[in-house]
Amino acid sequence: MTSKTYIRKGKTYAEHIAILEKKLTAKKYQPFIKWYRDKWDVQNVVGIDPRLAIRVYKDYKETIADNVRWTLIVGPGGSGKTTASMNICYTLDKKFNADMIVTDWVDLAKIMSKLPTLKARRAILMDEPDLKIHPLSKQGKFIASILNKARQQQLFLVFCSTSLKIIQPFLFEKIQALGYCPNKGDIEFYRDNYEKNLFMLTGIRKKYTEFGYRVFKQYRGMKLHTYNYIPLSKEEMDRYIKNKSQDYDANISAFIQLAKKDTSLVGDKRVNDVKRYYKIKGLKEAGKTIAEIAAGFGFTPSRIYQIIKKHKMEGL
Repeated sequence: MTSKTYIRKGKTYAEHIAILEKKLTAKKYQPFIKWYRDKWDVQNVVGIDPRLAIRVYKDYKETIADNVRWTLIVGPGGSGKTTASMNICYTLDKKFNADMIVTDWVDLAKIMSKLPTLKARRAILMDEPDLKIHPLSKQGKFIASILNKARQQQLFLVFCSTSLKIIQPFLFEKIQALGYCPNKGDIEFYRDNYEKNLFMLTGIRKKYTEFGYRVFKQYRGMKLHTYNYIPLSKEEMDRYIKNKSQDYDANISAFIQLAKKDTSLVGDKRVNDVKRYYKIKGLKEAGKTIAEIAAGFGFTPSRIYQIIKKHKMEGL
């Protein structure tokens, strides 16, 4: 399914400003319009609707005050989440380009190390965070330490993922805004409201394992639109695709090498264990209880929990 707004290649900058000036006549919005004018797109096109632009501006102001902004965008494959993430990053950071898109924690740390240590105010997009580094490993602790120091750089950190399940706890606990793309052209934003004592993010995280994307129907988010426009030049987009392909190839090669050293990764028992885990996962998503699943396999419920826990720790 594709939203009608997504069919458009994006409103021109002039159209956008005209809409904003017509709708936002109050004096309090003038700083935003001035800020947005300074974001003039070289191709005279913007990729997000005015309401989302206002939300991004608020994030920008809050980053200046709080020193760092953590945003997570999730959604099924092909829902436009990466395009939406790119447009949000570009709106926050006029210098945003393919070099600011990473696929693993080491590359994220490298980019952060190259930026000014104070008030860098740059946007970085991490596309599909990997699970190669365990948070309790020596390397994982270094990454966590680096992220904890991101405040002084005043960074806009945007993470894009197909599933909440692969978002590690040390990252999710930092997330301040959660976006969900149900289909191309639409995005729903969720955030905690401390003044009203509403903590949606924690609730969504807890229920996601059971309900999957259906959990977003249980909460009221801000429904906004995105456009079918990528804020990167053809050369930058080609470089981004090449980098992503290289990361995928590297993961495949690493697995093959690991399999050669550890035959349990490719043995019949291992294959059957993995198949069993995904079958359990599918039954859970279909609404089956652990007791029902255990009875179907002829296992005890505790054995089912062991299988789930084992494979979750392995990042499956």
